[in-house]
Amino acid sequence: MHDTGSFLNTFKQNNILPIRLIAPGFGHVSPEVAATFGYTHRKSHYFLLFMVKGFVRHGVDLEQFDVTDNEMLFILPHQIHELSSAKHGEEYFKIGFDEECLSLLPTQYPFLINPMNRQKISFAPSAAARVNASSGYYRSC
Repeated sequence: MHDTGSFLNTFKQNNILPIRLIAPGFGHVSPEVAATFGYTHRKSHYFLLFMVKGFVRHGVDLEQFDVTDNEMLFILPHQIHELSSAKHGEEYFKIGFDEECLSLLPTQYPFLINPMNRQKISFAPSAAARVNASSGYYRSC
C-alpha cells in the first residue's frame, strides 16, 4: 500500500489550493503515475466520486461499494481506498481536496467530518441533475 500524501500537492489543478477534479476525458493522470500509487492506498485527502451514469466498485476500509447512477461515494482522509481495476462508468466526476480546502467552505458538512455516517448516498434525479450541472463549472476551469 502506498501513501498518497503528496498526490494532491504534486498533481493539483489549482495554483493555490491542492484540489483535483477528474471526469471522463478530463484530469486523469498517466497510467505510469497511477501505477506508482497503486490500486490500494491510504487517502491523505477527501475524495468524492459522483456517478452520473454507469457503474463502478470501490473498496473502502475492507468494504466493497457498488456506485451506480445518481450515487456519491465519500472517502475521508486516512481511510484505505481500493481503486476499481475495471473501467469506470460512462459519466462521472471525482474530486479530491484537503483539510485546507474544507476549512474554506462557508459551512460545515457533517457527512465529511463524521465517519459514522454512510460512505455512499443516493440522490433523487432532480438533486442529481443539480449536482451534475454544478460540476460543469469546475470542468471548464
